[in-house]
Amino acid sequence: MFEEIESDNAVANAAKVNNSSMCRLPSVIRASIIFASVIVVVMMFASDIDGMIKGSIDFTYSFGCSLVTYSAGFVRRGLLGEVIQLMNAICQPFLSLILLISVSVLFVLLVILFRMIRLKAKLPYIIAIILSPSLVLMPRGDTFVDVFPVAMNIAASCLLLHLIFRWKQASPKRQSYSMLAVDCIIFILLTVSALIHELSATLLPPVILIFFIYARKAGRIMHAATVTALLLLVYTVMMAGFKYSDPEMIAESWSGIFGDPNSFKHNTALLNITNKTHALNCIETTLILLREAGPAYLPQLLLAVAVPFTILLLSGITIFHSSSSRAHKARCLLVISCTCPLGLCLVGNDFGRWFSICAINLTAYSLLIAHPAGRTGSDTSSENERMGKNIVKQCVALVIAVALLNSKLGVNGYFYESDQSFFEQAEETAINSSNLLKDLKPLITREIVLQPRNGAKKFN
Repeated sequence: MFEEIESDNAVANAAKVNNSSMCRLPSVIRASIIFASVIVVVMMFASDIDGMIKGSIDFTYSFGCSLVTYSAGFVRRGLLGEVIQLMNAICQPFLSLILLISVSVLFVLLVILFRMIRLKAKLPYIIAIILSPSLVLMPRGDTFVDVFPVAMNIAASCLLLHLIFRWKQASPKRQSYSMLAVDCIIFILLTVSALIHELSATLLPPVILIFFIYARKAGRIMHAATVTALLLLVYTVMMAGFKYSDPEMIAESWSGIFGDPNSFKHNTALLNITNKTHALNCIETTLILLREAGPAYLPQLLLAVAVPFTILLLSGITIFHSSSSRAHKARCLLVISCTCPLGLCLVGNDFGRWFSICAINLTAYSLLIAHPAGRTGSDTSSENERMGKNIVKQCVALVIAVALLNSKLGVNGYFYESDQSFFEQAEETAINSSNLLKDLKPLITREIVLQPRNGAKKFN
């Protein structure tokens, strides 16, 4: 159904269009600028990690979310805490969490970057996407845990899309032997995602659609329906079967690592997950906030979600075009399904997280199913007109990137301008990231053990 994504004719058409642009840069310079942008992103995360170690950045809530375990019985989001507790034999919990986060963020970043390069996107569009404050730069500080389920769902979809093309020429016998193994891998990935964060259910629709397309035509509906039903059963059992646990017992399970459990048992994140009263109060607060200030969030939502998608459309890649109406409808449905995370705004008042998840989801899947720039070849304009349009579009992307360069999407859903200038931030980032290895040393040797504290902000 998405068979046109990597066609040779598409790549040839894209190359022809790209060669006509006046903004073409030598490949070495282009690659150097892209590499420098990635290094900037890495340095920003390194600077934030250093800030957490020094105490200038509050990570109490996200850290508290990550340390919920099954020590007091089955509870939502307990799997990650169990994994981190097992990893304590190698490194302390904070470092384990940072390691898992780094791998997840890097994976999402590379998927977006490699797809834009493969799709022949121009440099300004690549830079604007990489540095967008609502994409890979959002999972920092008090929001970094969200990247785990997002990365797992995108990984499942990447595997499925890869196999769709690989198996087109494979024999039915080979497909039958391999499909069961792939089904198990996909099911495990999505189940782990569910056990890390139950709200990852909103990430399932595009994965399930791609899974349906991936399945062989014979028995396709039954095959996809079976896996979908199993996943829904996992979520149903998890939400109906878990009990609200004793936060003190969970805090006590970490006493051998953190010492006094009193420093953790009243952590807001822990209470929101394990205490029924806190959890229901958070939902009630969210609904009140939406009733009173709902319209004020619409511009922030559009800035977070619609702007990156608009940049993709300006880049010339074609997301919806297909030679068949069936594939066109499937593409439209996939893109629409990527906005499901916005439904999380009804259950948690940390709207910035939901905007970001939606933006990452929409951007990643749009790139995964897109044709290269110039794929349709429907532009009948003259050479000069095409060059003029390309220059204007690239300038618009650069203006957007520069305008948002000093902005940060807050957990509450609002964009904020930094108090520091861009150059002041760059200097601080360079200093902090250069000090990271030195500041990590006492954590590696466990001279210092970082732990969550009580009294974090009330996000769900």
